[in-house]
Amino acid sequence: MSKEKYISGCAGCRPALLDLKTNKPLPADDPIMICINATYDTLSESEKEAFHNFCCLNEHTKAGFSVMQKLQDVVKGRERND
Repeated sequence: MSKEKYISGCAGCRPALLDLKTNKPLPADDPIMICINATYDTLSESEKEAFHNFCCLNEHTKAGFSVMQKLQDVVKGRERND
């Protein structure tokens, strides 16, 4: 995993959400993470790079905000269905 550079297929360059009750990452089999990862898997390579740059490099570009909005919409939709 590289913080400075996006590497396609890197397992560390995937979304992670923190459980605020336990301060631990949500497991991959958590319903929200299943939805987030399914959405992430549909992103183009340039969108995945924008996600990496947004999260790891604090690079807040239009492309990065667009990807974050997609992921946020998934979480909000999942919360409405719970």
